Amino acid sequence: QISIASSGLEPGGRESRKTPTAVPLTAAVPLSASPFIAPDPAPGQSSSVTLSRARDWRLHKHADYQRVYQASRKQFSTSMTYFVAAQPVGSPSTGPRVGITAGKVLGKAVERNRIKRRMRAAIVGNLDALRSDVDVVLHPKRSVLAVEWTALRNEVRRIFVKIEEIHACGSERGAQERKQ
Repeated sequence: QISIASSGLEPGGRESRKTPTAVPLTAAVPLSASPFIAPDPAPGQSSSVTLSRARDWRLHKHADYQRVYQASRKQFSTSMTYFVAAQPVGSPSTGPRVGITAGKVLGKAVERNRIKRRMRAAIVGNLDALRSDVDVVLHPKRSVLAVEWTALRNEVRRIFVKIEEIHACGSERGAQERKQ
């Protein structure tokens, strides 16, 4: 290897800057080995099935948000409001999906982004409580910025448990009506 760095002290008693040595291309890790890139789909699977699990739970399309708004009533919680709707019958079962909205009324972009980051972290930590195939839209209030982390996480869990109870009762009631 070739070392470009100098050794010793410069005149005046200061240590000289060391220039980093270049890494040969043969030693560099290829980008395809990065753990952040989704693997190629197995034969017979579509690439949408292999999306990273971190993003499977999110609502993405404006039409999905509008469907949830029209199919449900606004529900209230301490630091957020939320809407819940069952997923369409013809759609493939992908598990629960959650959307977050943070309009300009919540503050400037830095504050809105912080609210959304906190909400996403609370949602990911509590997705195990939500097992029904439902779409949920959460509207956080500005107080989400100031509320303690454990309180926010517990509130999201309470919302998910409440949704699960309501949809579990609804699915049991529907099954009983079909039997009769």
